[in-house]
Amino acid sequence: MSDLPTNNEAPDAFEQLVNAALYRFNCPDVEELTNFNFNNVATERATEIQTHVDDCPPCQSELSALRAYDAKTAGDTAEPLSSAVKEIVATLLATGNQGSSGLGTLAAAGVRGSSEGPRYTYLADDMRIMINTTLIENGESKVTVTGLVTGPAMDQKWDVQVNTDDDQIAVTSVDEVGNFMLESLPAGIYQLKLVSEEVTVTIQDIWLTQHQ
Repeated sequence: MSDLPTNNEAPDAFEQLVNAALYRFNCPDVEELTNFNFNNVATERATEIQTHVDDCPPCQSELSALRAYDAKTAGDTAEPLSSAVKEIVATLLATGNQGSSGLGTLAAAGVRGSSEGPRYTYLADDMRIMINTTLIENGESKVTVTGLVTGPAMDQKWDVQVNTDDDQIAVTSVDEVGNFMLESLPAGIYQLKLVSEEVTVTIQDIWLTQHQ
């Protein structure tokens, strides 16, 4: 019984409890709680705050609200990686050795038996892409593609991809002076892409096949 507060002590103890609940004298302020949330307080003080939070529902509630806000803010401001990559569809400027039927065959790789295919020039922002296709017929039609990429964007590293709707057929790199080559591709209609860390340039529906 000696541990119980006396009649004089009981009101003081009760008042302290009420004041602690109402005014939270012992609670870390919002700034310190925020720093604690980001691990920006000294280890000894962090231990003290954690011990306090474990026994303080209001501080638990504030800390949960801080963490929920941080998670929402991170989700709202984070930009998907794919959206950071600029995507450009290249525009055809000119072609040579074009069939008489016009644009429908301007990517055809020459008449049967011919090794010289057409040359194409595309524009994508300040990049110029020149492509030459050569048909090689040796039992099975194969096409070799050579290209030259020019423009200020050549200070980046570029890969060249040849794709169908479902698969990647071939890939190579553009060298330091802008040249690339893809050899012995199966004849067909493809999508050609130039890919860097910042930009993807797409050439749609390029015909790597003999002229029909």
